[in-house]
Amino acid sequence: MCITLIISILLFYSATMAMPRAVIGSYDIYSHDSSLPFLKRASNGHPYIQLVENTFNPPGTIDGSGNFDYSFVAENGIEQEGFGSTKIIGDTEIIVMKGSYKYVGPDGQTYVLDWYADETGYHPSAPHLPQDVPIPYPEIANAVDAQIAFAATEKRFNGKVDVYPQISRPYLETSGYGLF
Repeated sequence: MCITLIISILLFYSATMAMPRAVIGSYDIYSHDSSLPFLKRASNGHPYIQLVENTFNPPGTIDGSGNFDYSFVAENGIEQEGFGSTKIIGDTEIIVMKGSYKYVGPDGQTYVLDWYADETGYHPSAPHLPQDVPIPYPEIANAVDAQIAFAATEKRFNGKVDVYPQISRPYLETSGYGLF
């Protein structure tokens, strides 16, 4: 019995030590150690990108609060960082985050994007992102402003306008066989 247990433990230990070591990469959740010849490329054919720097402080490790942060720098120049904290809205606890990432595009230009995410959604900000186009004619801008002002004054149905009021009434008001 004792010998069987010892042999089982040794077999389990040798099997786990023979497995390739996983390191975090950019193409898969885990990339394998690139020193192994059969694991030098990801499943999509691209080489694995190693992380030069990697930091992760999970919730509860920064000042004992629910705050957290992470950052990494990859060998191809991609950098990312993010910070998160909790916020109470009413009786609901939500997570708010902010961060940025940086990469070099195919054109050789460095792109930086700053962002934040809260109860209102995800908000990216960068000069290379598409910008709103101004309305070219003042008449159109005035009409849009008038529509927005009218919609704000409409209070029926808890702020929703009944676009098809005839549907809410009984449709068949005829007698007989239900024909019009």
